[in-house]
Amino acid sequence: MPLLEIDDLNVCFFSPTKTVHAGRDVGLTLRAGEILGLVGESGSGKTVTALSILRLVRSPGKITRGRIRFKGEDLLTKSRQELRQIRGNRISMIFQDPATSLNPVLPIGEQVAESLVYHGKMDKKEALRKAEELFEIVRIPNASKRIKEYPHQLSGGMKQRVMIAMALACNPELLIADEPTTALDVTIQSQILDLLKDVRDRYKTAILLITHDMGVVAEMTERMAVMYGGEILSMGDTLSMLTKPCHPYILALLDAIPKLDEDKERLDAIPGTVPSLTRIPQGCIFGPRCRYVQPICLEKRPVLKKMDSVATRCWLEF
Repeated sequence: MPLLEIDDLNVCFFSPTKTVHAGRDVGLTLRAGEILGLVGESGSGKTVTALSILRLVRSPGKITRGRIRFKGEDLLTKSRQELRQIRGNRISMIFQDPATSLNPVLPIGEQVAESLVYHGKMDKKEALRKAEELFEIVRIPNASKRIKEYPHQLSGGMKQRVMIAMALACNPELLIADEPTTALDVTIQSQILDLLKDVRDRYKTAILLITHDMGVVAEMTERMAVMYGGEILSMGDTLSMLTKPCHPYILALLDAIPKLDEDKERLDAIPGTVPSLTRIPQGCIFGPRCRYVQPICLEKRPVLKKMDSVATRCWLEF
């Protein structure tokens, strides 16, 4: 049985004049101990999907349909109290911007210890000792001194390490990492990604890694899912999807990556703009921008069909 199963998830944001369809019929599976990459452009629905897992979509947003099962339990039917026992305990999340995720007026050690105390695992003194151990695990130097420092005293990379330590405090079975290397320089990015690999290997933690960087996906994940316009366009084995792209959107993304062995004056770009999620096209969501578009693509929405180790939402066969 998969650790996490998302079926037919639909998320909308409502206003008096329009409805934004941020997620449409999203389906994902994640196995225990696996790293699954969730890839897409800004506004494709990646973060909304992640927030839906923890029921953190706030008004005017609403999950309108679907099921999210964690170890067979439907998270969408859980009470608030039951969700509090899951969030930060069995499922943790590393948010995109550590600078705004940490409390500026509390020492970072206390912030990491808080979840251990809340979930009844330790008293405060013991939790602070555990926080120091976690700082050493995530490679924060001088851990005994650092636990007394405040967020403004840390670099961006160190803040992200604190967020990872906080997420690991209760030894979760699932870790959601929402673009954990955003705004970090290349060297620190590499260190954070290596740290996430170590977390998976040490604790057998499953990781849902959200990113827009194909290089990160290639390095980190066994399987990947590609989102566009609130939909999953393709999902399957990472190596197969990157070496033999089975959807025009993936092919276009790979073509847009600069290559060192090619001398080009202009980079390849996807024509057009991302669709408005208030006016969903009748057919394929990517159809208006696709170089291989056929009449059926603009008339009828394709279903997600499986071919070997990859499932793809496309009328064409690559």
